Amino acid sequence: MSLTFAIIIMIFSLIILIVSSIFLVNASLKFSKAIGISAFVIGSVVLAMATSLPEFFDVLVSNLMNLANMGIGVIIGSCITNLCLILGLVSIIVTSEVKSKLEINSILLALMSLFAFLVFGADGFISRLEGAAMFILFLGYIFYLLKKSTARSKSNLMFKNLVLYYFIISVSIFALVIGAYLAVSSGEYIMLLAGIPIGVIGLTVLAISTSLPELSSSIVAAIKKGEELALGNLIGSNIFNILFVIGLVALIHPISFSFEMFEVSLFIAIGVTLFFFAYVTIRKKADKWLGVTLTSVYVVYLYYILLSIY
Repeated sequence: MSLTFAIIIMIFSLIILIVSSIFLVNASLKFSKAIGISAFVIGSVVLAMATSLPEFFDVLVSNLMNLANMGIGVIIGSCITNLCLILGLVSIIVTSEVKSKLEINSILLALMSLFAFLVFGADGFISRLEGAAMFILFLGYIFYLLKKSTARSKSNLMFKNLVLYYFIISVSIFALVIGAYLAVSSGEYIMLLAGIPIGVIGLTVLAISTSLPELSSSIVAAIKKGEELALGNLIGSNIFNILFVIGLVALIHPISFSFEMFEVSLFIAIGVTLFFFAYVTIRKKADKWLGVTLTSVYVVYLYYILLSIY
């Protein structure tokens, strides 16, 4: 594959990401209004599960190939990327009101999920029993969301319209995954041709690439004033990454990894989530000041990672 062809593929993949995100956000907002469920719940369940698929397959395959460190790195890196980079950018674009108990409790569960990973993974091993505990907690979260979500007034739409929205959401999600894969493959190839070290490729391409679906869909949602959908997507994705992905993968095959390699990054993820929880609990909103702070933390974090390589 030539450099020119790789660049064309990269541009094409970005177009796929943007277009599919626009269709996904539009259909999701209309679907949530039609069935009377808040956009936050749709983002936390439907979008979060869909956009977390790349992380799940990365962790599952790497664990089965005895490369669990790669998979764990993807999960921790994605959690930091979702919260610092993507939520930071969303908060800079638009201020999100965070007042409902459902939203606050979801952020708290995201924090508890990281603490669960810290406790279970401190010995560098997550057993099937520990994975089962995390997965059960995840199922409890889904049940809580569906039970406590405040139903809005339903639209008088025909059944065929609901089917159409569901079809658009499904196709858009598939396109997001394909677009992210093409972007990763072409981006990695371009960076290799440019002589960038493989360590930097892993920490940038792998960490950010699995968050491309969250990035594109959340930015589009923020621009279209669907900040509730974006917030649900990002918070839900971090919960999915830890409780669903790690829990289910550990159930399939116990995870053995080097905890020391990710100790600093894990504590950064916990610290940032704790700060975010405290900020929105006090101020009841995710605003530009929060966004600037989170993106600044992400820049410092990347600088730290690069220093640790060299």
